[in-house]
Amino acid sequence: MIRARWIAFVAAVMAIAALSVVAAQDEGDLFTEVIEFNGEDRDVIVYVPSEEPGLPVMFYLHGWGGEGSEIVGELDLISVATREDFIVVAPNAREPQRLWEQQDTNLMHVILDMLVEDFAIDESRVYVIGFSGGAFMTHHLGAVMADRVAAIASTEGYMPNFPDIARYGGLVAEAAEIRSDWGLPPQPDRAVPVMMVHSVNDRVVPYDGIPDTVAIWTEWNGCEGTPETEAYSDVITLERYAACAEDTSVVLYTVTAEDAGHGATADPELIPLIAEMWAFLSQYTLPEAS
Repeated sequence: MIRARWIAFVAAVMAIAALSVVAAQDEGDLFTEVIEFNGEDRDVIVYVPSEEPGLPVMFYLHGWGGEGSEIVGELDLISVATREDFIVVAPNAREPQRLWEQQDTNLMHVILDMLVEDFAIDESRVYVIGFSGGAFMTHHLGAVMADRVAAIASTEGYMPNFPDIARYGGLVAEAAEIRSDWGLPPQPDRAVPVMMVHSVNDRVVPYDGIPDTVAIWTEWNGCEGTPETEAYSDVITLERYAACAEDTSVVLYTVTAEDAGHGATADPELIPLIAEMWAFLSQYTLPEAS
């Protein structure tokens, strides 16, 4: 039943995306790049808002069964990218499952190299965001690509410490069976700014895994003390660990609305997700190599 509900949600998002693609094309250059990787063609949706050199880049990683074209759906990613002038890159996970895997780390390196060559991007401002299954990959990349990724933001997913996290249940247990060899990534060589958004009533990717992920990142980032806590809204609490190494932070938005299940964070009436993520990510640049 969980899997069926998730497929229905993805279908709804894709329908909205299809209706929005024409409008998005009018605002900038939206196209699909096909990259050969490990003997397979991989589609990468790219949105370039202007011809200015030195633009920052935001990777968007879709959830299990999703597609990169979600960027022109209700997430409002294209309009934020147009307003803030950053490139959006949304690759697709491999068919038939469209579930991210560790080898896709190398795909991200290939895509970044292409962006450097073709668009002269600002390599100090590369960010990764991810939803659900893409959020797991986002945390993985935050650790293993800390030399190229300045900061990360995730919603409805956490650190992919398989198979240990199967105990949280939901779709996480199913993913753990498929990705049983995907354990906790090594600690990065630098502190990485991290933002997370998750609903306590998410039954697909249960909230129970969030405290462990917060604990991992706050330890890795050398955060001290207790978090600053404030009410973002009547149904969202914001916790911020600000006393972290290298002027980084770890931030958690906890959604408590009773009807906010998996996928609810994409609702702009609940939270302007992409705008909040960009506000967080854009504070940070990759430290210069010593």
